[in-house]
Amino acid sequence: MHKLFSCIFLLSLFSSTFAIANAITSKLGFTPIINPQCKAFFKAIGDLDDRDPKIKYDKAILSQDSGHNLNDLGNYGHCTSNTSYTYYIMQISVQPENATGYVGICSPSYCSAYDWGNESSWLQDIIPNIGGPNLTNYTFSFIDPLNLDIHASFGSYLSVFIILVFVGLTIAGTFFPSLFDKGDKNVSPGAESHYIRFNDSHNMNSSQVPGSGATSQFFGLNRISSGMSSMNDSKENIGMMLGRDEAPRTFSQRVFQSFDASRNYDELVGKESRLDYDKNLHLWDGVKFFALFFVILADIFLLSGTTKNAPAAMYFAKNSWWALVVSMAAYALDLFLFVSGFIAAYQLLEQLKELPFSFGNLFKVYFRRWIRLWPTYVMVILFYWKVAPFLSRGPAWFQFVNFSKACDNSWWKNFLFLDNIITDSVDHHCMVWGISATLEMQMFLSAPIVLWIYLKDREYGKTFIWITVLFSIMAGYSFAIQTNFPWTTMFVDPNVNFDDIFNYMVSNPMTHWCTYFVGIYAGILYRNFKNGEKNFYYWIREHWVAGYTIMVFCLISLYGFLILFPRTEQKLTVIWPQSIVYGWVAAGRTLVCVCIWLILAPALSGYMKGVKNFLSWGIFKMVSNLLYPIMLVQFMVILYIYSSDTQFAEFSVSKNIYMTFTVLVVSMVVGVFLHLLIERPLVLIAKGIMVTKTQRFSLHGLDDASSLAKA
Repeated sequence: MHKLFSCIFLLSLFSSTFAIANAITSKLGFTPIINPQCKAFFKAIGDLDDRDPKIKYDKAILSQDSGHNLNDLGNYGHCTSNTSYTYYIMQISVQPENATGYVGICSPSYCSAYDWGNESSWLQDIIPNIGGPNLTNYTFSFIDPLNLDIHASFGSYLSVFIILVFVGLTIAGTFFPSLFDKGDKNVSPGAESHYIRFNDSHNMNSSQVPGSGATSQFFGLNRISSGMSSMNDSKENIGMMLGRDEAPRTFSQRVFQSFDASRNYDELVGKESRLDYDKNLHLWDGVKFFALFFVILADIFLLSGTTKNAPAAMYFAKNSWWALVVSMAAYALDLFLFVSGFIAAYQLLEQLKELPFSFGNLFKVYFRRWIRLWPTYVMVILFYWKVAPFLSRGPAWFQFVNFSKACDNSWWKNFLFLDNIITDSVDHHCMVWGISATLEMQMFLSAPIVLWIYLKDREYGKTFIWITVLFSIMAGYSFAIQTNFPWTTMFVDPNVNFDDIFNYMVSNPMTHWCTYFVGIYAGILYRNFKNGEKNFYYWIREHWVAGYTIMVFCLISLYGFLILFPRTEQKLTVIWPQSIVYGWVAAGRTLVCVCIWLILAPALSGYMKGVKNFLSWGIFKMVSNLLYPIMLVQFMVILYIYSSDTQFAEFSVSKNIYMTFTVLVVSMVVGVFLHLLIERPLVLIAKGIMVTKTQRFSLHGLDDASSLAKA
């Protein structure tokens, strides 16, 4: 018995020493020790004299649970349930195409990923039989999907704690509204919060349109008179209008009641009344819905086309009409910015007429915009970076983890909205799809300044706008030459550098000024038209035949710009001069936005009630209200769904369209939570902070409705 215990002790000591030596040498950069049993196994496989390398591969794996073709991940679940085997991913990098393929390996458990990568030299002869005869110039490595080097850090715990704080505030503010009443029965919780919300909603829900969050009533009370004029001057009527008896008197009450999810949800779905909101603006809800749909569809096609059935994706890109339809998503970001500029001008122009330019007033406008964008953006980044990698496992989960690790060194750029100024490769860009939030904030910085210039002198304002548009188009033309930007989809030409395209053409604010400033000008015209000025909209209303003629011309132009001309280059029936291609790349985004605006101009002028009713449909309005959080989470949802699967997604048009609706619904659900937990409560708190003490709604200081209107 003594000898048995001695043998067990020596064996344990040897195993521990072996493991410690491996760990130390790995940390110090020395070559780890190969498992002798695995080394003998590989030598036996290498000595096989089978003429068919494929047979040698099958014998080496010793399991049918491995993948037998490129991008075949095998049977992950069955392999991991057998303790005699360990599951690995073989990553094959093909040069110079810079393409990557994966194969699932169900390996004997005594062989590590390092063993496979350094001792299996016989794989060099076998890989071409897996990936096809054209696979010649390649390198391969191995990934352990069960050991992805992710560890819970302080940031992970902090992120969860912050999320729980917001959840707790929302639950308390919704179900325990009297928590901060301090025994004062005359104080009704949430009244001032509801009042500020009610006042803001007469123009537009601050989350409804990108660019509107900081622009709708940033003083909270300065335009209530129009809603008060039709009411009696009694305290009771004012209390009835607000739906409460009296407002909270303390700051803690106002903050607490801002998290009332039931009221915020009623406002989100449009149940609360509005004072003088122009319903024509809901036309943009439908436009934004379809733009968002194309963005999600394009992301799904892109992700499903980079792994499974990549040749089918390339054939689709070069031959299918659908590829041109999907590629229209490239104009969605500029369309969002155009609408943002339109709404910003429409809302701010009237407010700034009675507000002198000062750095204090400018800061208030910027602060309102920042408080709507930044907290939600940061929370999504923290969740994606520090929490989401722990939510799943599987053979393809390494994709999600690799995407999220890009935030390790570049998170601070996103936090400061500088991720498109201090550029890097796309692979090292934290939450690359969040560039829309950065551009939204950067574009808005110019809106109040441009409008103040316009209000000071209209000619100077219009000149400034059009000079900026021209400069932006010229910059786009220069960048198109520099990046060799193609007319059709970006992945058709393998010589196109996607990093350059993203940094110069997609994320660069200079190339987007043109669409944003044209949107500002269109919004200025519409606001002036609503104020009785006879401008372009008035001309459309008075000459409806001409308006409809312009609409038809723009529809035909869009078909030519987006389908017909790119189709000729896609099929190589017409080789367009590069100067025309670069010109379209530079100015095309502006032309598309202008055409869509002109198509809707008759509806904005009072015609086309059918189109107006369709684009103002309730589901479109709901998606529009949640557009910002949906844009932040939609690609994360796509990546989560694909990375959680046990096989790579098949490339199929019908399946991708179905997946688009699935992702849209899931993103809407997540967007509702973000809106109710973070986005809307913080906007309401910001409004309460900026309302002066004399403007606080309290019956102790309110004699009649006119005094409130004067405040």
